[in-house]
Amino acid sequence: MNPRLRLRAHGAFTLIEVLLAIGLTTALLLVAMTFYQQAANLRTQILLASEQLTAVRLTLDQVTADLRSAAQVPSASFIGGPSSLEFVRLTPPSTRPPGTNQTARIFVGSYQRLLLATFLEQKGTNLSVTGISRTESPLHTAPASGDSRSRNQGPAGGMNEPARPASPFTTAVHFLHFRYWNGAAWQDSWFAPAPPPGIEITLGAEPLPDDATPETYPYEQFRRVVVIPAGRTPDPSAGGTNAEPFELTAPPDPL
Repeated sequence: MNPRLRLRAHGAFTLIEVLLAIGLTTALLLVAMTFYQQAANLRTQILLASEQLTAVRLTLDQVTADLRSAAQVPSASFIGGPSSLEFVRLTPPSTRPPGTNQTARIFVGSYQRLLLATFLEQKGTNLSVTGISRTESPLHTAPASGDSRSRNQGPAGGMNEPARPASPFTTAVHFLHFRYWNGAAWQDSWFAPAPPPGIEITLGAEPLPDDATPETYPYEQFRRVVVIPAGRTPDPSAGGTNAEPFELTAPPDPL
């Protein structure tokens, strides 16, 4: 046999070896692509959860700041329901120079009427919660949600749904629930000239299912109890839906 032909025959690959190499290479690529896809999906889920957590934290901080600046004024009441709030807040004072005197400063603050509520949109024949709305207007204008007396039926009747602004304040939160501390127990609504001593805020990223109640919300929820300075002043008319006198104490952490 020719030596050149013998050398060439020993240096070549058979068809079975080539097919086996292609199969192993394809299997390794499939395993690598599977791990890469899983890692990419996990990274996307982590980023979404982080963005969601940041949005919830910012929303809680904003609502907390609004509630802590709530004020008691004779011309407006603090109106609260399970998923909406309407009250008057004192905006932070700003400074401006009086006239040409640049050394002295005048502190200027103003009262604003604030409405916090779930944002509803019509989807087909049903209303769907797509976020939280925050509407602010000067105190001496009509309420953002219409006349408070015609909208609110008092402690027994509860609150009707107020009007909504054109767009939500945040679209990352689809569940909003309030409870009000009256000095002795938690209650679901508040209607009084003075704010309650404390409010429990509960937020969730998923909307409340139709067959569930706020107490049985099945998804992850974020809860915070806010102590309101303006509500810790004893006032006989500040008993919310309970007109009996009560001792003002700090609200407990919810169970």
